[in-house]
Amino acid sequence: MKPGAPSATALLVATSVVREGAAHGLPPAAIEIAVRAVASATGSWPALARHRMGRWLLALAERAVIPGLAAHHCARKAWLWSRLRRPGVVDGTVVWAGVGYDGLGRALQRHAPGARVIETDHPDTLRRRRDVLGDAGIEMQAVSLPEEIDALTRLLADRPATLVCEGVAMYLPARAMRRMLARLAALPSPPRLIFSALDTLGAGGAGFRRPATGVRRWLERHGEPFRWRARPALVHRHLAEAGYVVTAEWDGCGFGEYAIEAEPLRR
Repeated sequence: MKPGAPSATALLVATSVVREGAAHGLPPAAIEIAVRAVASATGSWPALARHRMGRWLLALAERAVIPGLAAHHCARKAWLWSRLRRPGVVDGTVVWAGVGYDGLGRALQRHAPGARVIETDHPDTLRRRRDVLGDAGIEMQAVSLPEEIDALTRLLADRPATLVCEGVAMYLPARAMRRMLARLAALPSPPRLIFSALDTLGAGGAGFRRPATGVRRWLERHGEPFRWRARPALVHRHLAEAGYVVTAEWDGCGFGEYAIEAEPLRR
């Protein structure tokens, strides 16, 4: 991220939800939050997302650069929404790492008022989120990953919790990811994990698996380059070594980003 600026990729995901969230069955609260985030943003592509013709132009641009991106973002969130609305998740604490402009945590509180949601993100993004959306009675904590892994683990200590890390892991170095997993597994009550990760690049791959110079340059220009990729089998092995078992997985429909839910063997 650029110092002093909110996450550009978080705003890009919000734009995807504005464009295609309803078609993927995302809850109205999540779409409303994305609309408010995009409406308050500056720049040409958020402005395009506010109008039907502009959304059509964005779809054309997406088709040329990374086809299917908005649909992928929304399908990932639809899978995550299905995992959140279950007993055992809504009965405990949900800590959202790198929340960006996501609205699923707030939709969860409307769905299950007893759920406790804690939103975390880089201070600049969280400040912008609070200015645009308020807190809606949700606890918000500034946590910069990977530097403040200890602050994140403190939020999860001594309580049954679910850690959501959607669209975040690919921006963290591999060593930081392994360190975070080890710290989480060592907690007195390790949290349930729901996170997404990038697959490795592949010749002829689609979406995030395809080497794309334009995408890489855009991410680097905004200070948010991809730093970590791993095959699902390797992530499964790391989880097993830490004392976790995979209970659900979304393959990303070949787009190169998958999602995993893992439960600790020890509570």
